[in-house]
Order: sequence, then structure tokens, then C-alpha cells
Amino acid sequence: MHLAQQATLETREAKHEPRSLAEQRATWLNEAATVLGGPDAVTSMVQTALAPHRETAPIADSHWVAQTADHILAVIEGSRSTWQMWHVRAEAQRQVRIVDVTAEHATGLVDLLVDEVLDRRSIALTAHDGVLAEQTGIRSDTLAKLTWSLDHGELPDWAAAVGPSTLVIIDEAGMADTLSLDTAVQFAIRRGANVRLLGDDQQLAPVGAGGVLRDITHSYGALQLTELHRFTDTAEAAASLALRDGKPEALDFYLDHGRVHVGDLATTTQDAFAAWVSDRAAGLDAIMLAPTRKLVAELNRQARDHLLGNHPPGREVRLADGNQASVGDVIITRGNDRRLRLTATDWVKNGDRWTITHVGEDGDLAVRHNRSHRTVQLPADYVSTSTGLGYASTIHAAQGVTADTMHGLITGQESRQQLYTMLTRGRAANHLYLQVVGDGDPHSLIRPDSVVPRTPTELLEQILARDDTPPPTQRPSRAIA
Repeated sequence: MHLAQQATLETREAKHEPRSLAEQRATWLNEAATVLGGPDAVTSMVQTALAPHRETAPIADSHWVAQTADHILAVIEGSRSTWQMWHVRAEAQRQVRIVDVTAEHATGLVDLLVDEVLDRRSIALTAHDGVLAEQTGIRSDTLAKLTWSLDHGELPDWAAAVGPSTLVIIDEAGMADTLSLDTAVQFAIRRGANVRLLGDDQQLAPVGAGGVLRDITHSYGALQLTELHRFTDTAEAAASLALRDGKPEALDFYLDHGRVHVGDLATTTQDAFAAWVSDRAAGLDAIMLAPTRKLVAELNRQARDHLLGNHPPGREVRLADGNQASVGDVIITRGNDRRLRLTATDWVKNGDRWTITHVGEDGDLAVRHNRSHRTVQLPADYVSTSTGLGYASTIHAAQGVTADTMHGLITGQESRQQLYTMLTRGRAANHLYLQVVGDGDPHSLIRPDSVVPRTPTELLEQILARDDTPPPTQRPSRAIA
């Protein structure tokens, strides 16, 4: 330290002799003139510093709103693959700060920009009745509606407005058949729009020919989302990702945490129902899943009987699944009907769950949506053909469902995709009830599985090895990729 101080003292420049303030200012002026290019340049700099030029704030007219909405979309699209309404609002607020408007008008201007970006420049198409529109505020429609409209030459207003400034988001693209997906993508591209496909190629396959997501990922690559926000337990989140990839070590979490329960069909059904009752009593939103509609109907009937207890149900109506329902029951709708509107852009869809608030004399129902809490009136003919109790569901019908806990019955014949879908419905816990004992049929006693029954772990490993993803298409369209 001493040597460093000595070196500094011996090598630094000597201080100048004492000066008056006037002499120091004259010295500074000369140095500034030398650096800036003369006394006039110094004078100009001082004037600019004391009286800076004030740029005219932009006028928030329709042209500014359109340009700013395009800018907001470009900024968000450049930094995120998906976004919600709050991302758009945050960027809109940043843009409004440079406009000369009062605080009370600023909020309205932000709302206008958000609507411009979401309603006129972003369109969410759902292959399955997903929840993207509810989470983002983007106007949404279904692929089925779009392809029907294109076939019949009757485009809805939003489709007619698709253009170069539009971003088309196709949610749950993994559940879309390849032909419908190609029709939608080609329609958007011909109009100059950008297209983003969102989906999971390891969830349940579409009814028609599919597999295009896997082909795109294999041939061209895709962004992979690795952070899960559904589960309350990070260990379960990690296990679900391993399950998705078919890794046997994924089973360790479920086996070690008591999530796998075994027995014959009658025992596992009763165990799953008892666990559902316990979760409901604890205030949790629980759902039961089963492999067949017959078993689902039985579980739903048993659940309703339990909830009613010894209390009279009041006026009842018969649902399409053969069960009765009354005020307070949870039901699920099984058909899309655009005539039954919740809002200007939302309607009754397949897979929605509702709570009955009123039963009409002619069999119509007043219901409240379990997620959005919006209400609608279901006419008697729809109730009798397209509704069922919603305490239990098939695996396919539950693909868009999220609950606190899930209790699912499996037979051991399911695919990895069915198991993965089932075990990702519950936020807090997911339980499997596996049938490991025969059905009592004497003709099945000599089958190898009956003579040397497999262990629960072996049955689950067999399910993981059973890949039910659709075969790849021959030549995936470059336009889709």
C-alpha cells in the first residue's frame, strides 16, 4: 500500500498555481472552445442546455393507434412465443406515456390499444374447446367453424379481416386433424398473416389423420416449453414430463407417493369414489376419470346420490346420459351450440362444466359456468340430447379440464397418451386406480395374464411403452412448418 501511494505521488502531474474564479472560468471557456470547435459552439451548447427544444407530442388519432398497435404486436412477438392480455397492456402503457393526454384519458387509450392488438391483430383458433381465449382475452373460434365457413363461402367477420398484420394462433393443434389444420394455415398464409401452432404432440390424438406436430418438430424444429405452472408440487411437474417422454423412472414418483391404488374393478371404483368424496368434503375441486362412458355414468349417478343424501332433490330433469339432475348439480355439455351465447364471442361448447341454478317446468336449465361463472339458459331439447352429469368424465372428454385433484380408473390397456392426459388434470394430486385382478370370467382363467399376473409396476410400464401417437404424414407441408 505504501509503495502504491508513493508511486502515485511521484508520477501524477503537478497541480497548477492557485487561480481566481474569473481566471478558472476563462480557462474552462478556452478548453471548451478547443474541444467543441470555437466560442460559437460553446454558446450554442449553453443555449441548448438552458432552453432545450421540446418535441411535439404525437397526436393519438386513428393513424397513431393503428401504427402503435402494429408496434406493440411486433415487440411482444419478438420476445415471447405466447402472451396474455397483461403482456399487451404493459406494452400499451409504455407507448401511451409519450402521448400528451390526461391521466383520465390515458386509461381509455390503453384499453383501445389492447383491443386493437387482441381483437384485430390476434386470432386464437382452438382445435379442441380449449381455454386460450379465457386466458388471453383474444377473440377465438374453432377450426371446424373456419373450415366449414371456407367450404360454404360464408366467412365470419374476424376471418374476413385476416391480413398481413394478423397473428393467427391455433391452440391445441395436436388435436387437429392434418387436413383441417392445412386448410386453416393455407387460408391465413394466402392473406399474408403469421401463424403459430400451440400444442402437445403427446396428448390424445385427433379423430382424423394427425401427427403433423411431431413431423414439424422432427423436420424443422420447434420451441419447447419446459416450465410447468399447473402443479403445486415441482416433483410432480418433473414426473409428468418424464411420463410424457415414456421414461419408466417417471413411475417412481407415483409409486413412492402413494398415488397408485390396485384391486379388482369393483374395489378400485369404490376406492376412487371414496377419495373423491373425501376431497370434496375438504373443499377441493375433484374429478373422477374412467375409461368407458358406462362407468362414467355409474360414477356420476353415485356421486349425485351421495351429494343429495336424504334431502329431496326438488324439480329434476333427465339428461342425455340417463341421469337425473336438479339445482346444485354439476353437468357437462357435449355439443357446441353457437345459438347459446354467453357473450358476443363465447358460446356453449363441448366439454364445458356447469352448475345448475334453476330447473324450468319444461325441462330447460339455467346454468353457471364453473370456470368463467357466466350464465346461460339451456333449452330442453339441448338438455335431453347433449348434457350429462359432470362429476366424472372419460379421459378424452377431460383433455381440457383442470381440477384440484384427479382420481382415475384404468384397466392396464390404456396408451401412454391416455395415462399422460389423465395424470396431468389435477393441480394438487393425481391418483391412479389400477385393475390388477380378473373380471371373474371363467373363460379368461387360462389366459397368460391370469396364470402369471403382472405386477402393478409391470402393467404401468406396459402402458408407458404403448405409444398411440398417429403415424407421421408422408410429406408435411412447408407452409405449415
